[in-house]
Parts: sequence; C-alpha cells; structure tokens
Amino acid sequence: MMKYKIYGCLIAAILGYIPQVLGAFTAFCILWIFTYVLELFFLILKNDSITQFILK
Repeated sequence: MMKYKIYGCLIAAILGYIPQVLGAFTAFCILWIFTYVLELFFLILKNDSITQFILK
C-alpha cells in the first residue's frame, strides 16, 4: 500500500511540474519570436530601399 502512495506523490509532482516547464518554454518561444521580429524591423529601417519598396 505504501508503494502506491509514493508513486501517487511522484505522479502528482511530475504533473504539477509539467505546466511550469511548458510555461517557461512558451515564454522563451514568445521572447525569441519577439526579438526576431524586432531584428527584422530594424533591418528594414536601416535599409531605405526596402522601406521605399514596401511603401510603394
């Protein structure tokens, strides 16, 4: 009976930990995409010919 209690606690701990890991991973992905978009934006700003091409 004690064995099941330990396994139950382990499973509960793992299931409780998964959302935190997923949350951290999601935050990292969002940050990475955000920096990528910013970089792209500054690249376009630096290159006036591209800016004029988009505005045409």
